[in-house]
Amino acid sequence: MRRALILTSRRPCGAGDVSCRHAGAGSGCLQLPLQLSALQREHGECAVWDAIQPWLVSAIGGCFGALFLLPTKLGEAVLKFRFDKLLEAAKTDSNRDIEQLREKLSHLSDRGKRSNELEFAAVQTVWDKLMEAYLSVGAAVYSFIEFPDLSGLKDEELRSYLATVDFTDQQIKQVTDATDRKDAYVKVIMWRSIAKAINDVFEVRLLLRKQRIFMQDNLREQFQAVIDLMNSAAIERKLNVQHPHIPQKEWGGNALKYSKEIDGMVDALAAAVNARLFRADPVPLAERDR
Repeated sequence: MRRALILTSRRPCGAGDVSCRHAGAGSGCLQLPLQLSALQREHGECAVWDAIQPWLVSAIGGCFGALFLLPTKLGEAVLKFRFDKLLEAAKTDSNRDIEQLREKLSHLSDRGKRSNELEFAAVQTVWDKLMEAYLSVGAAVYSFIEFPDLSGLKDEELRSYLATVDFTDQQIKQVTDATDRKDAYVKVIMWRSIAKAINDVFEVRLLLRKQRIFMQDNLREQFQAVIDLMNSAAIERKLNVQHPHIPQKEWGGNALKYSKEIDGMVDALAAAVNARLFRADPVPLAERDR
């Protein structure tokens, strides 16, 4: 086609053709070289286009394919990145929470162990002191006094005997100089027992006030009830000895109540103390904090 086109485009140029470069020469020529150059340029451009067309089509197709696939891949990458970040943050928070919980449990365990030790020591100390007061008040209220026949003893023998029962020099002189040595001896013994009972009750009451922070409320209340009964009985016994002319029933009957109820109250308290100190079940956290 192109060759035919080139051949048919040949024409002579005459002297009157102004477009011919040989017009001045007065001879005719052909325009074939110019047309051949134009056709060669056109042919070269077509060849270049034919060469790059497949690459261009492939590139455009690849671009469109990438554009279609890019959102999916990019979305997956973004989601994976965000998921990894959230997972890492969740692991960090979880580890921190676990460490805090472990520290809290360790603290509660140590505090629970320490509080149990303090409670045990406090209850045992108060119980021991309460038993001393229990015996002292019983001796003061019941007045079981045993003594030898003092009337047959000489002064030196009487002084030696009174020294063995821890009489002071003043008390020894009081009994020795008394007309009725038996009565003087009984009064000294009674006042000594009453004073000891009142002092022991005071000490156990003070000890309970100090140690109550380590004890449960119900157990402390049982201790307090026993101490109050012992104190009222000891005070009544003191007033009765000071004022023997006033009938004992006028003082409220606390000594009589003591003799009837104290043993049962002490037994109930002992059972409560034993159950508390030697329990088999673990102590709830709410009770540990109390």
